[in-house]
Amino acid sequence: MKEALATVETAGESIIRSGQALQRTQTQFTTAVAIQKPRDRRKVIAACEEEAAIAGDEFFYAWTVKGKDGNKLVEGLSIQAALAAARNWGNCAIPLDVNETEDAYIFTATFLDMETGFNLQRTFRQRKTVNIGMKDRERAEDITFQIGQSKAIRNVILNALPSWLLSKMLAKSKEDIVAKIVKMGLDVA
Repeated sequence: MKEALATVETAGESIIRSGQALQRTQTQFTTAVAIQKPRDRRKVIAACEEEAAIAGDEFFYAWTVKGKDGNKLVEGLSIQAALAAARNWGNCAIPLDVNETEDAYIFTATFLDMETGFNLQRTFRQRKTVNIGMKDRERAEDITFQIGQSKAIRNVILNALPSWLLSKMLAKSKEDIVAKIVKMGLDVA
């Protein structure tokens, strides 16, 4: 074993001396050594805003909740918006692990930015007993699983990517909806 390790170290040293790149992985995460096409944030913003303008209300959710201080608007970006943001951000991955308990699924999603080496992990617990109004129990459980999986992925992406990018996407998708409402008239909308 020691001889094999010494051979690997010697081979690695000669690779580096020759000017080539060497990558060593000791965890489940591997990041880029050399970036062939570096991220251009201005192009990322333009692509994200363009998709948000096209998608409109598919990219966000909003509803009102009652609280002790009165009604409060809850809004945020949807899974579709999060996936578009990750796709346009580029050179990243979102692996997902699932553990199951008797009453819940535990999803652990990881955002890996292979360009910078940044990674973030978020855990999301999805109850199995969510009432989604279906009589087919097995199908309801499948849907509940998918809901939890989407929430875990969305949450880690929205926590890992810059808030300024996500704010621009939300604003642009709202602009599209307002324009549609103005065009069709408030009474029709």
